Amino acid sequence: MKNLALLSATVLATTFGLVFGTMQNASALDWNWNYSGTGIAASGTLTTNDTH
Repeated sequence: MKNLALLSATVLATTFGLVFGTMQNASALDWNWNYSGTGIAASGTLTTNDTH
């Protein structure tokens, strides 16, 4: 029974490490945009936070 508990804990820790250990840190996203039409032109950059 101890071996089964140890095996289960090992599998859980390994799975947790693989899933959460490979996630990248969240970083800012830059959105570059531009618009032009008759008599108007605009452009800019919008910076947002990535929540993933």
